[in-house]
Amino acid sequence: MSVISLKTAGDFVAAIPHLLGFHPYRSLVVAALGEDERIGAVLRADLDDGDHGGMVADLLRMLDRSRPNALLIALIDDRIRDLTHPPRRPAALGDVMRHAETLRIGVRGVVWASATSAGATWCTTDNHGHVPDPRSTTLAATMALRGHVTHASREELAALLNPPDPDTLARRAATLRHPVSLPPDGAAMRHVRGAVQRSHEGTMPETEAEILVLARALTDPNGRDTGLVLTADAPGRARELWLMLTRAVPEPHRAYPAALLSVAAYLDGDGALAEIALTAALEADPEHSLAELLRQALHAGIGPAELARGLRDSVRQLGIDYHGQE
Repeated sequence: MSVISLKTAGDFVAAIPHLLGFHPYRSLVVAALGEDERIGAVLRADLDDGDHGGMVADLLRMLDRSRPNALLIALIDDRIRDLTHPPRRPAALGDVMRHAETLRIGVRGVVWASATSAGATWCTTDNHGHVPDPRSTTLAATMALRGHVTHASREELAALLNPPDPDTLARRAATLRHPVSLPPDGAAMRHVRGAVQRSHEGTMPETEAEILVLARALTDPNGRDTGLVLTADAPGRARELWLMLTRAVPEPHRAYPAALLSVAAYLDGDGALAEIALTAALEADPEHSLAELLRQALHAGIGPAELARGLRDSVRQLGIDYHGQE
């Protein structure tokens, strides 16, 4: 990963859309800095959410667990008109600042900005200026080369998971309501492993039969765990398969590929898509075990590397070869 230099507060504001994956709206954004001054976790909370305690609690848990060297904080709010001096601090910012002080985590800077788009106004306690064009930054080029897309809004990103054809989805839901048992000879593992391997070669499920077989295979514990293991091995390549299936499979079966998409996105450094996919999984099935475990892990502030290690350790303890012969 290239080293990106942020020389001004405006540079940080311009970097936020690429760090989150979308341009935030009325948001508190907190970026954690390691001892090497590299940006690690980047989390966001809504400023408009009257019950913002849940999101702020996630921020505080991240601080408790990761204990970063310092923080960069931005408040993005289009309602701020006069940015020649810092506006009033919202309660969410006060919570984060007090917690950071308790943990002796330095706050490198706080910047207020009307937006993260080119030309928006920003200010700090001692300076102000205009946001450079986020599309022309070195970070934008670096993220594009890695295959990451920056969306205009969180809603635009969430729309990626919308089914392309509701009528097709309804037909598949009717079919999946009829129980069909997969042969008890490892068929679920083979179906999932084959689909992941073909997706690495650029081939996605196309026929109705392929999609329905995969939807059922993922409900089998061995099929689900096969997808989980192979996703941990190559999240950047597996995520397109799970994205396609999340769009193609109706509830409650949708929860399985959506949970795997959340894992793939998180391990691949795309926290925004991970959050949206996790929400989709829990909406499809509020009691989905993998989605609930993942929710607990993310809310506990577990980082991608630690999550990947945990997944691989769990597989080794089971003693099952999800890569080759059952």
